[in-house]
Amino acid sequence: MMKHQVSTHSLKSGAELLAVNLPHSGSVQFNTYVRSGYRYANPQHYELPHLLEHLAFEGTKRYPNGPAFNEPIDRTGSYANALTNPDENVYEFSTSPEQIWNILPLAVSQLFEPLFKTRSIEQEKQVIESELNEYQEDPERRVGYRLNQTQIPSLRPSWKARVRRMKTIGRSDIVRFHREMYGTRNMRFVAAGPFGSARVRRLRKELNRLLAGRPRGRRIDWQPARLGNFQRKIKLLPASWSQQYFSLDFARAGYDERSLASLRLLCALCDESPSARLYQKVRRAGLAYGIDVDRGSDRDMTGLTVSAETNPRKFLPLLGLVVSELSALRRGRFTDSELELARGNVIGGMARTYETPRDYADWYGERFAEDRSLISPEMRRREYAAVDRGELIDTAQRYLTRDNWLLVVGGNHLPKEASLQKTLDAHF
Repeated sequence: MMKHQVSTHSLKSGAELLAVNLPHSGSVQFNTYVRSGYRYANPQHYELPHLLEHLAFEGTKRYPNGPAFNEPIDRTGSYANALTNPDENVYEFSTSPEQIWNILPLAVSQLFEPLFKTRSIEQEKQVIESELNEYQEDPERRVGYRLNQTQIPSLRPSWKARVRRMKTIGRSDIVRFHREMYGTRNMRFVAAGPFGSARVRRLRKELNRLLAGRPRGRRIDWQPARLGNFQRKIKLLPASWSQQYFSLDFARAGYDERSLASLRLLCALCDESPSARLYQKVRRAGLAYGIDVDRGSDRDMTGLTVSAETNPRKFLPLLGLVVSELSALRRGRFTDSELELARGNVIGGMARTYETPRDYADWYGERFAEDRSLISPEMRRREYAAVDRGELIDTAQRYLTRDNWLLVVGGNHLPKEASLQKTLDAHF
């Protein structure tokens, strides 16, 4: 991990800035978080935030078309991208410390001066439709989406509904949503790189200058999602894939900060290295190429998900092995040696991962954008080191329970629901 310092600053416009000083870095990451994600759009215009993301690269008042906007980025060897999630639109730039001053005017113009040309709107609607259709051909995305759709139906309409609703969005809808969401008070900026005190002062001065006179708007209040009834549910997803893909999820409502470290170690006990017990057993039995066990958390839900892909003949034995191993963890049937192996893998993995400004901007950015307390990677590593056996078992017993699972299976030749229920009932 790189030594770094973090500072937060209130800008004159009402926006907030977080600067991560990485003194020895040779690059800079500059991210903007706008609280304008899917949860804030009218459900009938669900794809509005996604359209804004795409249109941000199609020209602004200062850069009147896509090529004019992208040329300064390409000429300097910089990188630009954007993404949309339930909470935010995120706009990101990676560049050199010398070029950041040339990128800032472009980044601000992108936020406040999009042109929303009718031709660009129709073009990006077609691009997004192709993107959504492509996702439906991806087993991992499609099964994962159905899982999320079951848990939070208000944030996950069907793929067809998304395309259908997008086609009804007009330019006036886009302009109205942009005007409502894209005020300076609703923005958080994160800059990571060699930002010592002098460069931070210059950064603040530049942002104050560029944001002067921009619409201030208001800070949009976070809106909790309406959760579905997802406990003890089995969802079968017929598809043309020759393999079967499944996700088994154990989730609880809300952001469970105190359990994040334990859940992460539970994942490492199962997966994440060739030495992990579930990974080893799956491979030795020839049931699958591998297994993916991951922890997920946001302000709506916190949980642990196990996913894998195999052929239909091996599917039930694979599922049986997975639930048997999870049940064993819940009962504390793991050795101290296995726990230390998992702990070392997680802590060591973090030590070799956080090596770029982008890593640090992403780490701090989400928490900063959501007004949560800031935790450094080093603080999280210490939390992993402090989790003892009793705490790990307690977390497993709260999450890996009989009334807390959701199973989604996609593919061809799907098993009978009764067979799946029997497999799960044997251990949960």
